Amino acid sequence: MNPLKSTLTAFSQAIRNPKLTPTKGLSTTTTSNISAYRRNHLYALLAVLQERYPVVEKFLSEDNFKFFAREYIYCHPSNDPNIDNYGKQFAEFIQTRSELRNYIYLADLARLDDLFYQAQGHCQVATGVLSVWQAIRDDTSTANLEISPHELCVVAFEQRTDELCLLQQTSN
Repeated sequence: MNPLKSTLTAFSQAIRNPKLTPTKGLSTTTTSNISAYRRNHLYALLAVLQERYPVVEKFLSEDNFKFFAREYIYCHPSNDPNIDNYGKQFAEFIQTRSELRNYIYLADLARLDDLFYQAQGHCQVATGVLSVWQAIRDDTSTANLEISPHELCVVAFEQRTDELCLLQQTSN
């Protein structure tokens, strides 16, 4: 491997993995500043997750969301050169967390957040979750909303002019 590529690879791995502190090919100054690079990288990925999953953040509260987002970042390092693509597996990640097992529709809320963020594709959620997602997003009450756990619906959004619109909600 060429020396520059080897150095850049070591630097990149050191930023994404807090357990690594490589020195090969890196200057003493760079090595001592790795923690600053790590913090910047962490905050950039955290900002992407906050933008991508605003309803999940509101639901969990900012501090709790940041805790789970950091855990996600450590378990799923970014490998895509486009940071906007980061976080696609967050719904599956929070679904596996034992601390969140009582929030059975949280992963569905995350799927809707992700679908809205991408403005393309579709996802399947329990009937009623879309209404809860919209209420949380709009800061309105969820008190009278019901979720039908045995019925699923497919949701898709579509970009129209400057606005993202609900394209379909079909029950199975």
